[in-house]
Amino acid sequence: IPEIKKLNIPVVLTIHGSDWYKSLDFPKLLPLLEESLDAVDYIYCSGPQLKEDILQRYPQWSDKTGIIYNFIDTDYYTVPTAYETFRALEELEWKEQQTHALCVANIREEKGIDILIQAVEQAINSPDFQSVDVGQPLLVHIIGIQEEGAYLENIKGMLEARPELPIVLHDPVAPEELKKYYQAADFFVLPSRNEGFNVSLLEASSCGLPIVATKVGGNHLVVRSHHHGKLAEAGKVEALAKAFIQVRSGLEKFKPETIRRRIVEEFDLSVLSGRLSEQYHKLLK
Repeated sequence: IPEIKKLNIPVVLTIHGSDWYKSLDFPKLLPLLEESLDAVDYIYCSGPQLKEDILQRYPQWSDKTGIIYNFIDTDYYTVPTAYETFRALEELEWKEQQTHALCVANIREEKGIDILIQAVEQAINSPDFQSVDVGQPLLVHIIGIQEEGAYLENIKGMLEARPELPIVLHDPVAPEELKKYYQAADFFVLPSRNEGFNVSLLEASSCGLPIVATKVGGNHLVVRSHHHGKLAEAGKVEALAKAFIQVRSGLEKFKPETIRRRIVEEFDLSVLSGRLSEQYHKLLK
């Protein structure tokens, strides 16, 4: 970026949660990020919390920092028909007589997978949960990159120590394959400790899935009311378990098209590309 700026070319940089939070842990990488952010003409953050955290450290960039949320192609991520759901279940070899909860997150501490495991354990031992789990037993699917290290070993140890928990770890899949998982799932879970603005949350919502998520990053912009799901305090096992039980117990009350509508109106590719275009025109002038 500094080299591009020497050619007098305007630069707009979009920064996501992992770009920022993970770079803070690397002494050799952080100066490069600082130099780039200082040189650009405009910084777009993928969520309000990310913007706040960046400006808390570098308030001098406030005049050139804004928010542009992640976006998706809502023509691709759609509410599945009954036939599409059946086909997805069949291809994934998921049982139709189960309730499938989906979590798309890399196995990293900030994603809160350890909190999810403990919350599921607490939920399935709750009488409120057990009363609705009869006949359609829960199975939680976690899909993401399994980053080698102490945290992954901890997660594997937690699951090995609790073989009765209905949780399955899946290897990451290509985006075009991930669509099948959304089509087969009954609801979506995101237990993060921190986030920028999560793309999988948008994809799941665009497919009409009720959401259980934590109050971090831009999650509250997707789950704005009880019509879309439930939010829980980040890092709180009991709070996540309670939200989990509430959504699982009331799945029939959620309307997929209602959940999807706001995503189409606010987070479709066409909406966000329009905002980027406006910023580019300002810089070119």
